[in-house]
Amino acid sequence: MHPSKSIIFFTVMSGTGYGIIICLSYFELISEINLEYNFKLSIIILSFLLISLGLLSSTLHLGHPERAWRSFSQWRSSWLSREGLAAILTYVPLMFFYLLWYMDISLFKYFLFTASFLSLVTIFCTGQMYATLKTIPAWNNILVTPIYIINAISMGSLSLYCLTHFYETTILQLYELTLISLTLCLFFKIIYWFYIRTKNTSTANTAIGLGEKK
Repeated sequence: MHPSKSIIFFTVMSGTGYGIIICLSYFELISEINLEYNFKLSIIILSFLLISLGLLSSTLHLGHPERAWRSFSQWRSSWLSREGLAAILTYVPLMFFYLLWYMDISLFKYFLFTASFLSLVTIFCTGQMYATLKTIPAWNNILVTPIYIINAISMGSLSLYCLTHFYETTILQLYELTLISLTLCLFFKIIYWFYIRTKNTSTANTAIGLGEKK
């Protein structure tokens, strides 16, 4: 299995960007986020670029990227379509959050929570998009979607942790969240690797419905 570079770039970049938003929502729930303006601006720019560049790269592995908009009409049956719609919808509360947070207007938290929820929905749809691909046995696994979500949160918290050191500031419980999420990510990945090595008996022939090679 050799996924294209655009898929890897998309999942890592957009997942990290969404993870940053989810982590900010968590911190706002347990304690108010009081950061200096430059730190806020760095988080805003970083998360926006990661999300946007990741989503743009996702169109590169489509046969006809210029027709990507047509996939939205298949949301009733396609996880790809649902992912695209969720990603577009996420931008609405996300833009309001960026603006209100930077201007230090308290209403930002409601848009943050909404953007965080939609970010989770988008990551879930991404995970399901790959987890339901029966033609790729290694991806067609119940653990794929949870791993996508946990990986996004761990990468988001790790990115914030690095920024706190750069700006010499502190976000309460950030260290604990980073450590726990990274540990969970590793734990689920080990289970996933063990499962696909011991339980996967599919071959290229069975994946495309030709049966076992005689």
